[in-house]
Amino acid sequence: MQLLKIQLTISSYSIKSLEQYFKVYRKSIRKPKKFWAKIAENNFTWYRKWDKVVEFDMEKAEFTWFRNAKLNITPNYIDRHLANRGDENGIIVISAIPFVTPTKPTYASLPLPGIKRV
Repeated sequence: MQLLKIQLTISSYSIKSLEQYFKVYRKSIRKPKKFWAKIAENNFTWYRKWDKVVEFDMEKAEFTWFRNAKLNITPNYIDRHLANRGDENGIIVISAIPFVTPTKPTYASLPLPGIKRV
């Protein structure tokens, strides 16, 4: 299975003002398929790209997003951050036991079940 590597550009959708929010919102309403396809292409790593961005039946209120697409949470949650943010906190683990200091492993140190890093 070939993995489609896609450059992450999440900062391009960082909303900094109410005016900017409405501008992005209008884009999403005018051309939702194009809008969400761009978000998906720029922000996730896909094993298989979708056949259709969205299919819907408004009378039944049924929606199917990214028909036949395949992705895996590990490359999207951890691996995409390794190159630029590997030394940053990947997660904060807070104990249920009072007075235990939370641990803050980096992205690079997070264990990936079944995957051996080299």
